[in-house]
Amino acid sequence: MMAIAAVIMVAAFLLLTFLLLLSAASSYASSGNEWKTAYMVGKFLNAEPPKPDQIFKIQYRVVNGTVEDFGVSQEVDGYLISNSIAVKVKSRDSGKGVLEINFPRNFPYTSSMSGGGNFHFFANDQDIIADVTAKTDCFYTLKAPFTGSTEIELVMPSILIKSPYHGDKVDDSCTTQTVVSDVPTREDGTISPLHQFRAGVAAGDILCREKLELVIDPAGKPYCAMQHTAKILKERWNLQQG
Repeated sequence: MMAIAAVIMVAAFLLLTFLLLLSAASSYASSGNEWKTAYMVGKFLNAEPPKPDQIFKIQYRVVNGTVEDFGVSQEVDGYLISNSIAVKVKSRDSGKGVLEINFPRNFPYTSSMSGGGNFHFFANDQDIIADVTAKTDCFYTLKAPFTGSTEIELVMPSILIKSPYHGDKVDDSCTTQTVVSDVPTREDGTISPLHQFRAGVAAGDILCREKLELVIDPAGKPYCAMQHTAKILKERWNLQQG
């Protein structure tokens, strides 16, 4: 009987230990400390010779806080493209948190010949000091401090002349870490909404061709349509107009 009791006590101890470890792991995961991956279309606008679009992997996490939303905003306007990332974060216990982004150096983030990490951070629409100088062979490591609930925007400014968009020259070994492979492109080098979606791009982050509007159906599938058609689809699907 004593042996059975001892076995039961050991089993109970092991179960309790497992539950505590599981709880700690869950707490760690919800804190945002683990790296997550978002996907973003890289458009080599004005490149000569033309270069097809690619889908890049953006890694991000928050130290001492949580990521409540992570979204990409891109818009093509003639020979210019605006690229930005918007992140809603919240620090733990209203203390100080840090948003970290590993941004692929080979992403076409600038049309400036100088390049070299052309990034700006804004927190709640105010310019903030951020470390954009740290880099590895494949990534820029961008860090932005914040306190409490904060909306942080990472902006990649463009020069207002027609110039090729490009990233940094990196070793070929970086490709597997930074780019989604085997994504089909159309004849003009763009990637269809469906293939962007299948490659990991969030439905709300799909990049449409110029003059087309993004519409997401009730099942979460993205479409790019002319403005008039987009309006009809939104009415048909009872979607909010915008």
